[in-house]
Amino acid sequence: MSRNTTPSSASTVVSLSDAQDGTTHRRDNIVTSTQAAEIDFLKRQLESLRRAKVQASKKSDDLFREISAWSEKFDKEKARRTQSEEKLSKERRVVIGLKKDMKELKDKTNKEVREIKSHLEKERKMWVGQGLSTNRKPKGVVQTSASNLEGRIKYLEKENARLESLTKHHDCEKIYEEAQQQIDDAMTLLQVAEAEVEELRYLERANEGLMETHDADSEQIEDLICEVEHCKATIEKLENEIATADEQRSLESPTSSDSDISDITLGASPTSIEPLDETSETDYLRQSLHDVETENENLIRAFAKLSHEHCNTMAELDKLSEQILSLHHANLDLDARNDVLESHLQTAVQLLRTKIEETEEDRPAHHRTYTTFSDSDFIDDLPTPNSNSSIPVTIRVYEKRDWPLLYHVQRTLFRTSPLQVDGPSHLVREFVATMQDADAEFQETKERVEKLERAFEMGVQEMEKLKRVGRALDGGFWKW
Repeated sequence: MSRNTTPSSASTVVSLSDAQDGTTHRRDNIVTSTQAAEIDFLKRQLESLRRAKVQASKKSDDLFREISAWSEKFDKEKARRTQSEEKLSKERRVVIGLKKDMKELKDKTNKEVREIKSHLEKERKMWVGQGLSTNRKPKGVVQTSASNLEGRIKYLEKENARLESLTKHHDCEKIYEEAQQQIDDAMTLLQVAEAEVEELRYLERANEGLMETHDADSEQIEDLICEVEHCKATIEKLENEIATADEQRSLESPTSSDSDISDITLGASPTSIEPLDETSETDYLRQSLHDVETENENLIRAFAKLSHEHCNTMAELDKLSEQILSLHHANLDLDARNDVLESHLQTAVQLLRTKIEETEEDRPAHHRTYTTFSDSDFIDDLPTPNSNSSIPVTIRVYEKRDWPLLYHVQRTLFRTSPLQVDGPSHLVREFVATMQDADAEFQETKERVEKLERAFEMGVQEMEKLKRVGRALDGGFWKW
């Protein structure tokens, strides 16, 4: 007789419940370990973002210190240029005053010459009248007048010899010509100085444009700092969300089931406990972190591009500073030449005044004078040539000091008048070659100025691009 043994229903229910609890615990442990690894990865990413933010802050501080140093250097250079312009204006006023004094001296000399001529004419007429009247007088009176006339002639000859000895070593005409030539040279140097001042003003405008570019860069840096602050707030928000997720995971960890075992029957199918639904939240955090990393990389690239543009701007400023320094040295040379010229002019004017004072103190009743001063009335009566008429111009190339003035007027001469150079063949060739070199130098200078203008326009366009690309970069770095 065989005996069949059947298991009880209570033992079957307990074994099923234990198997279900083991499966649930294993699944929860796997999910928990995965989430912990993801959270650790997110924390490492946040730490790397903080380090990148600190590095960007240091780079921004260095950039702003460099900008401040260049701004101070530009202010000093601008003040120095202003002083040089004031000095040039003062020298221009001095030259104008000297020219005015020379004109007054010339007018005064012409007036004295006319007065002396009229006085001599009156004395001649008086002597002629005395001679006629003497012929009608008795013989004794004629002898007395002749003796007086001989004494007068001896006195005049002695006075004439004294005046000739005074003026023997001082050629008034030569001194006047030299003074006039020095005035012309001074005016030429003044024109050159004015051209240099215009170039300095152009460089000043270029520097102002660069300073405006620096201001635009500062605004972009402020915008980028605002963006970094926004990223910082986003990072803090992500940290809070991660902390909240950790708390929820600790609170919602799986525990032993409190269900009544007696309620589970043999025929009931086992029901699995669903794990925590944190996958979507983790994906959201991962996506948010990826967005923040992408935005941070974009900010770093924009900052690097702005730093490169700033380096280019600094190089441009270095070139402009070198040009300003060279112009300043040229201006110092011009100041020295103006000082020498001013001393020469003052010496010549003082010499002329001394001679005129001596002449006025010991002026005889009748003496001869030699002058080459042209009569102003005669000059005023000369006909004015037509501006469109062709006038031949003959140039004698013996005086090389006149060549710089011809360099400035050569284009005008070639437009309206034929140019005829008179002199030895080697001097003529040298003169023509010098004028051609001056023309080539002028063309080269013109091309260089145009090239600088184009480069400046390109720099302005690049700065406009930076304004459009990097509207984000400036502000919060100063707070750090």
